[in-house]
Amino acid sequence: MTREERVKFCRVCDKSKFDTKQGIVCGLTNAKADFEEECPDFTGDNEEVYVYQAPKEKKGLLVEKTIEFFELLTPKPGFFMSPIIIIFCVLVFVSMVLSGVHLIDPSVENLVAWGANFTTLTFQGQYWRLLSNCFLHIGLIHLLFNMYALLYIGLLLEPIIGKWKLGFAFILTGIGGSLLSLAWHDMIVSAGASGAIFGLYGVYLALLTTNLIDKESKKGILVSILIFVGYNLLFGLKGGIDNAAHIGGLFSGILLGFSFYPSLSNQEAKLKGLLIPGLTFIFILCCGVIILRSPKISVIYERHMSEFVEVEQRALSVYPQYITEVNLDAINKDGIPNWQKCKDIILKLDEMSGFSEEMYQRNALLKRYCDYRIESYKLIAKASEDRNPIFFRQVEAYNQAIGFIIRKLKGEVVADNLMRYKAPEEYKPVRREFFKSTVNAQSPLYIIDGEISEDMMHIDPKNIKEMNVMKGAAAEAVYGSKGKNGVVIITTK
Repeated sequence: MTREERVKFCRVCDKSKFDTKQGIVCGLTNAKADFEEECPDFTGDNEEVYVYQAPKEKKGLLVEKTIEFFELLTPKPGFFMSPIIIIFCVLVFVSMVLSGVHLIDPSVENLVAWGANFTTLTFQGQYWRLLSNCFLHIGLIHLLFNMYALLYIGLLLEPIIGKWKLGFAFILTGIGGSLLSLAWHDMIVSAGASGAIFGLYGVYLALLTTNLIDKESKKGILVSILIFVGYNLLFGLKGGIDNAAHIGGLFSGILLGFSFYPSLSNQEAKLKGLLIPGLTFIFILCCGVIILRSPKISVIYERHMSEFVEVEQRALSVYPQYITEVNLDAINKDGIPNWQKCKDIILKLDEMSGFSEEMYQRNALLKRYCDYRIESYKLIAKASEDRNPIFFRQVEAYNQAIGFIIRKLKGEVVADNLMRYKAPEEYKPVRREFFKSTVNAQSPLYIIDGEISEDMMHIDPKNIKEMNVMKGAAAEAVYGSKGKNGVVIITTK
């Protein structure tokens, strides 16, 4: 019997496994099959071996490689769960791209919308993000690297532990990586299967220390796995990579791998062997509860800031488009009180300890922002009752300072003096006697409602409807020598 004929049996035999050096080998002997007519240990469907297959047409090298690749990703005995996880991750990514997410560089907003592990939302009760983020990827390159790593470790590990244990390990170590990521970082948006993949490598590293894997294969595989793990952890130090998820997945995988050993080494005690993986699951679950129930300073801050934004929007909703159209009742009931609530939120945050210096500096700006808003709303209320121009100028000065504070809060570089209120100079009252002393010198001609007047001091500015000025030859042409100093034409209401 030829090697190819023997492999037909091995492919459907439940005891076969994949070896990176030899290919498909017997799980009992760890060697290539060498029977002549019939394998005494064969357990599988003989009919699959003897199904007639028509002679294959010769195909090009590229076509053959493509077919081999897709055959490799087809779920089969001994390699079932790994291709399913790969296919699912690819389908999720394709769905993201078809919905409009960028192929190479997805935005943070899109990742969060699709289920990334976002500190604030996860701590607020969206615990499903601990797992959902394991199936998302931050661009095509990220997906390809992770799926290649998953394919490699799946081919090594799944024939040893089986499909259900591999699926369980992927989920549990993925959650373990997500939990350490939350505990490690103050604020993080994390996505990718790498935490769970590191977990599978951790399981395999644990099994390499046992007698389940033959000594000849151990050394080469151990070196390649250690190189992979070490390189990726060192590469993650560059920044922009969630190394905490990698480490969390790796160590939870090592722990889980040792817990699998009793059931894998003693086939007759499978039920008893499941006790230790169950306890491992409970241990990781308890760690998750402790992490998610512990007060996290960044989450507390974000929670208060969410409340701040909500109250701020209510206060801004009553800001008039034109000061002359102000709703005085809304300003006094919904505007100023809500700005005071915003200030109280910031004062409450200031009383807490543990924030970074940057957060305290941000709080100082927000307090000034609230103070200026309160003062500007009070001035708007005054201006609605008394149309004194100084109130309008003061409101404008406050709004200018507020604008610079907002730019600073957004991360722009702004000088501190620009973010401070500068009171505008008040108009100095001009004495009536001054006009009288100059009226005969260079005073223009005043025409008020069609009648000549010496000056306009007796007119209330609020009663002026329209004012026009004529100068030079045009004024003299109409009004003669009286218009040589210009003419001011006023129409009252």
